[in-house]
Amino acid sequence: MNTPHPAPAASPEALSQQAEAGVRRLEADLGRPFDANSERLSASLAVLASEQGLSRIDHFVLSERNAQVGQGELVFVVQGALGDPAQLRAHMRTEQAVAIPAAQSRERLRQLHEQHQLATPVQTPADPQLSR
Repeated sequence: MNTPHPAPAASPEALSQQAEAGVRRLEADLGRPFDANSERLSASLAVLASEQGLSRIDHFVLSERNAQVGQGELVFVVQGALGDPAQLRAHMRTEQAVAIPAAQSRERLRQLHEQHQLATPVQTPADPQLSR
């Protein structure tokens, strides 16, 4: 039986860099500069990815208008190919993401990383067996 193993936790710096790069691309695609809202959005998305067990952020996608949500109302982080049914993804309301101060998100990301480090058992080599 194959038991899935959780992905190794990405460093807070790696997730933060991936989130910022993705938000910079989103903003550029929308013809907007990276600003304070962008910084808060990227910091919030790094926390979201960490909380949801993503080990990296490969894609950022804004929601499309439909009967439930408006255009850009939700922002998604995706690990894996967009068309892959095994992709991992998480989402949050864009408005909520930009409302959280970046410093608060960075502190939360650091705490999550520390918690994961404490929860991950350290593997040591098996004790050598003495032969008689």
